[in-house]
Amino acid sequence: MFWVDNAWVILALPLAALVIILAITRPLELAARPKGAKPLPAAGGHGGHAPAVEHPGLDESHTAHGSDQAVPAREEEHGGGGHGGHGGKTPFWGSVGSGIGTLAMLVAFLWAVLVFIQFLNGTVPAAGRNVNFSYNWFAFGPQQYIISFRVDTLTAVMLVVVTGVSMLVNLYSTGYMAGDPGYSRFFIELALFTASMLILVLGANLLVLFIGWELVGLSSY
Repeated sequence: MFWVDNAWVILALPLAALVIILAITRPLELAARPKGAKPLPAAGGHGGHAPAVEHPGLDESHTAHGSDQAVPAREEEHGGGGHGGHGGKTPFWGSVGSGIGTLAMLVAFLWAVLVFIQFLNGTVPAAGRNVNFSYNWFAFGPQQYIISFRVDTLTAVMLVVVTGVSMLVNLYSTGYMAGDPGYSRFFIELALFTASMLILVLGANLLVLFIGWELVGLSSY
């Protein structure tokens, strides 16, 4: 029952990725950016493009030829076919951060699958068991408020679903978000959302359930 008893590791992995990206890779990415590099101001027109300027001195043949080059020119303005800031080159430290996040979710997914397999094999009671993690947050008179996790059959299924979907989203986003100025920030928020969902799934009491629910709303916002 090793995998079930230590299911808290599934939650710890996205939290560790969040801390590493937030405290290490994102600051290094920001430090590596060229000093004073800012996006060019919009020159007017739709989407920040300059309005077309007519040149009456150009003959009709050149105008007709220029129309064939209009599409490639617009593609170059968007950074090689990207849309809305996507499609450019991702900084090195940004790629490192996304790789850490994706790797963490891959390990979490594999751990969740092993937990699920233990339930399928019948080595764990269907009613589940408490995870090897419990923290007495505070006490109010005789009432104690404990942070604890529990894994049962429903939890085992949801752990596979949450970690599997999150892993695929991380993997897809490494390409979709390429070149976006908020690349590292996106993976920080994604790790926070995943951890919040796992807290919600693993919670053994209403206190932990409430904390996970509120964190899901915060990270979604």
